[in-house]
Amino acid sequence: DYGWMSWKKEGQNSGTIGESKRIEAIQIKFRSSSEYNILYRVYVLGNGWTGWSKNGETAGTVGQAKRIEAIQIKLEPVTNNISVSYKVHVQDVGWQNWLNGGKTAGTTGKSKRIEAIEIKIELF
Repeated sequence: DYGWMSWKKEGQNSGTIGESKRIEAIQIKFRSSSEYNILYRVYVLGNGWTGWSKNGETAGTVGQAKRIEAIQIKLEPVTNNISVSYKVHVQDVGWQNWLNGGKTAGTTGKSKRIEAIEIKIELF
C-alpha cells in the first residue's frame, strides 16, 4: 500500500508494525561499500529463495503482491573487525532474536510475512 519507503539508517525500523502489511522487496546499502559488499537474499511466498542481491539492489518482488517470509544477510569479504546483525518482526510471532552470518531471519513454509526489519553494523 505504501510503495518504497525512505532509506533508514542503522537501528531504525523499516516497514510497519501493527498494520498487517507485508514487505515485498528490500534494498540494503552499506556505507563502506568500497571496502565491503553487503549481500542479502529473501524467501518469497510461492517463489522460494531469490538469488543474492548486493549493495542496494532489489531483493524480492515488485508489483506482484508476494510477501517476503525470510531474509539472509552477510558481508563479503568478512573480516575479523566487522559484523552485520539483523532481526525481523514476523506476523503473529513478533520480534525474533538478532542474527548474523547469513542465518535465516523469519520463517519458511509457515506462510508468515515479515512486517519489519532492523539491521545494525558493528565494528570492533
